Amino acid sequence: MLSFNKIIRKIHLWIGLTCGLIVSFSGITGSLYVWQPEITAVLNPRLLKIENVENNKDATILKSAVSLMEAHKDSINKIFLPYREQQTIAIQFKNGKTNYYHPITHESLGEKSVSILFFDSLLNLHRTLGIPKIGKYILGTSASYYF
Repeated sequence: MLSFNKIIRKIHLWIGLTCGLIVSFSGITGSLYVWQPEITAVLNPRLLKIENVENNKDATILKSAVSLMEAHKDSINKIFLPYREQQTIAIQFKNGKTNYYHPITHESLGEKSVSILFFDSLLNLHRTLGIPKIGKYILGTSASYYF
């Protein structure tokens, strides 16, 4: 029969291994996601980059965003203004699709590419382990084990 001390050590071992694997997975996916803007900008210059970015003033971007919002009215779920490496405006529609638009001409540049969809999935895995309702709680609990 196992002693109480051995039982506690086995429980500690398996909880530690499980939490360690989960936190390692979260660390790896988070490290990859940190580089998402730079990687997607290199792989998708047609969707995310524009010429003469210096001339692209905040007022122009906001006017363009308002114009695009008026053009698409109630079909918009979210609108993303240029940030970091993305120099274009992205609109996520209620049907789940996301299109990219030139911030000055309002020209449609296309939909999300495979690499952008990959990073969306990676972020979901990073935040929830791919388990929609309880994954964030599992991650939080496993991370708190190490504090």
